[in-house]
Amino acid sequence: VARGIARSLLAGRTRAIDLTCIEHGSRQVWSLGVTSMGLDSAVNERADRTRRFNGTTRYVLALLAEMRSFRTYEYAVTVDGESMDGPATLIAIGNGSSYGGGMQICPTASMTDGILDITWVDRASRTTILRVFPRIFSGSHVKHPAVRVLQGRTITVQSRGPVVYADGERVGELPIVASVVAGGLQMLDQRT
Repeated sequence: VARGIARSLLAGRTRAIDLTCIEHGSRQVWSLGVTSMGLDSAVNERADRTRRFNGTTRYVLALLAEMRSFRTYEYAVTVDGESMDGPATLIAIGNGSSYGGGMQICPTASMTDGILDITWVDRASRTTILRVFPRIFSGSHVKHPAVRVLQGRTITVQSRGPVVYADGERVGELPIVASVVAGGLQMLDQRT
């Protein structure tokens, strides 16, 4: 690995990847991967308070605990000027495809296409959520009728109550505006 890095540095090989700029109040937060709100961010909040287990186990246990009290929220979302609203279990905005140790929440997202993917999970029963959840690891959850996949460059999300997380870090409560910055980060390219 070290030799590959050294060769890439000497050759000056880089590649551009996209970033997500999240406007939250008067500040900007930058994200490489996934920005989420709803059930998954509530689970993230709970998992952050639980230090007893690590990784995916902690997340799954937090999901089971959160399912007892979680409620959906009403969202108003604008994607590239087109508005939609309604109840959702979760909304995830992906520059990257996965979060939380390999959960493919936005399976078609690419960090090099200049577009953000949005996974919107409609209001769903606890039974449906628990039945569909394992499919998130393969990305096949997007085939479920309660899941919508959208794409856009600028996404505004408004609601009362849900907390927003970006790349596993707490951003705060809604509203946010998430915009893709195409090619916004130059990365060392070790591909040969």
